Amino acid sequence: MEFTTTLGKGEVAKMLNVCPATLGNWLNNKYYTELKLLGYKKWQHILTPKQLNFLQSKIDIQPNN
Repeated sequence: MEFTTTLGKGEVAKMLNVCPATLGNWLNNKYYTELKLLGYKKWQHILTPKQLNFLQSKIDIQPNN
């Protein structure tokens, strides 16, 4: 299932059961090159549906229905 709404980084960290710093490391280091192509900026607080769908393809993250 795809994401159709935006989510804050804190919400995503809770969904993944990781601390926000771990999520930040993944976003700003591990997956940054790919996320940058999707319009991601290191300072942004809200992730777009495109960015969330990319993360879903890399890690176990599912939208809440």
